[in-house]
Amino acid sequence: MYTDNSQATTNANSRLLMLPVELRLQVLDHLTPRDLLSASWTCRLLYVDVNTDLIWRRLVEEHIPYRPTHSRPFPTYRELFESLDPFWFLAKYKIWVGDSGFVGRITITCFNQRTGCIEGYQPVARDKVPSYQRMEKWGPNNDIWITKFNPKVQLHLDDPILRISSGPRRVPLFPQFASGQTYKRRWPGFRNEVTMEGLQQLGNLRSSFIFTKPVTKAADGTPQTDKDVWPPPRIPSDEHVLEFYNLKNTAVLPNLPQTRAESSPKAFGIRKWFEAAGIASSPTSFPGIPGERYAAPPRIQSGGILTTYSTLDPKVYTPTATKPYRGIWVGDYSAHGCEFLLVHQPDDVHETPAALVRGEDESDEQFEQRKTEAAVPRNRLEAIKLTGDPNIPQGQVSFVADDIGDKGFLRVEQQSPFAGVRVVRSTGHIAQEAFRNESWMESELFLVSHDLLAHHWVEFKHINYFRRVNLDALCDPATWSTW
Repeated sequence: MYTDNSQATTNANSRLLMLPVELRLQVLDHLTPRDLLSASWTCRLLYVDVNTDLIWRRLVEEHIPYRPTHSRPFPTYRELFESLDPFWFLAKYKIWVGDSGFVGRITITCFNQRTGCIEGYQPVARDKVPSYQRMEKWGPNNDIWITKFNPKVQLHLDDPILRISSGPRRVPLFPQFASGQTYKRRWPGFRNEVTMEGLQQLGNLRSSFIFTKPVTKAADGTPQTDKDVWPPPRIPSDEHVLEFYNLKNTAVLPNLPQTRAESSPKAFGIRKWFEAAGIASSPTSFPGIPGERYAAPPRIQSGGILTTYSTLDPKVYTPTATKPYRGIWVGDYSAHGCEFLLVHQPDDVHETPAALVRGEDESDEQFEQRKTEAAVPRNRLEAIKLTGDPNIPQGQVSFVADDIGDKGFLRVEQQSPFAGVRVVRSTGHIAQEAFRNESWMESELFLVSHDLLAHHWVEFKHINYFRRVNLDALCDPATWSTW
């Protein structure tokens, strides 16, 4: 129940209400959405403050990499935010890695202002020039093949993987049975699957969204379970969930969250299945759902594929001054095509601080030399496959350099097109089909720039390129029309 303004303002114990409105709004700006709602229930004055649209616009902006221009299809940002709650984490974390056999899959999610939906698409990369036209010989003996690589990376907009629309959610009518029948409900709860409308590819292909629950951690930080978890160990993550991959035909999934607090904001599942329409029926009312009527014919659910998705901590793919190669990259794997990788530079507890202090007896030349040496990236660099191939699958390391600093330094290349480029020692991961008989071979890593790497497979006498992917550009629907 709201209190009168005069009662609220005369309450001597409520110093917040005695502040000017500008200061109150600054205080409210630090609250979470749930705390804002709680504050709005206390009195009329805070109710008015909480409904200030700038507060809710800020909450929307926190979850997208661009500045929104309007709140459509709603008149206010509060209504827009509430309509897509609690799915905003999908747009916030941008990139999601899915388990899908050896190849795997990644999905880029974003909020699309034009449709008012949170959408997810698969990134694709392709070099317009055929590989045989991009190859040239190189090296002192002219016996090393270089494959040039300048791909165009974009989203496969014709085949959305995920779409969360605003408004009531469609959930299974009988979750314990694979009947395919659904009904609309304002908030279905975290345990129910949410049917994603607008994803009816091929006419009868359906998709539903599944919330997940984190697996309890052991004392050493590892998942405390004997079941398969996602993401796999090689992909850095501080949170794991049970993997759905081996539960394709399960109608009711285990270990699902009951509340928001139990739900993981860093993982989710998607179920896809085919539906065959049955004999049409008349509109029917079902007991226990007052006021709801349905005219859909009974449907038979056939098959089903469950995919588990987890995000990457932005820290592991955001470059810094001392970790300039961190990021999402795309590489050319010849016959296997383009593959996406996480270039991971783990933190080192013994790492030299970036801020150098000049010694009392240190000359200008000595201090400048020490700053130059400290600016050289060092320590381990791993290229972890986010999408794989039949030989080296998703989640495995493609190549690794134990130290890209002085300890791994080989030379400064003199021959064009790598003249002046630092070359460090590395090893490449190879295997036969189905990841059999895996082994490591000698290789060299050319640190061309912070956005371009070249990897030399010494025994194969072949160099392939890796380029950084601009995630923010992929997540901005305003750029899609330029593809």
